Amino acid sequence: MVAAGPWQLQSLTRSDSSTVVVAEPERFTLEFVSGERLAIRADCNRASGAYGLSGATLSVGPLASTKAYCSSAPFDDEYLSLLGGDNAASVTATTLVLSSPRGALRFGR
Repeated sequence: MVAAGPWQLQSLTRSDSSTVVVAEPERFTLEFVSGERLAIRADCNRASGAYGLSGATLSVGPLASTKAYCSSAPFDDEYLSLLGGDNAASVTATTLVLSSPRGALRFGR
């Protein structure tokens, strides 16, 4: 269901429905790598972890991350927080949307 290769974060929608458009999407990426593992860039930090897929639900975590203070702080932590846990996944050739009661992440190629 989820295509290999890097996805770039386009926007983040919080649980209060406010949306942040990502000015530099190449600094916030998600990549599905072999063995049901994730490689993540969150601004100046890197993270990794396992994922599982059951139907349209993508389960992520726990995630291991570097903890440098980035120029986007605390947005980098917010991104990782929304990514972790169970998310409803919707994917096309060019768009990946992960949503949960915590918010939504929209990725593009």
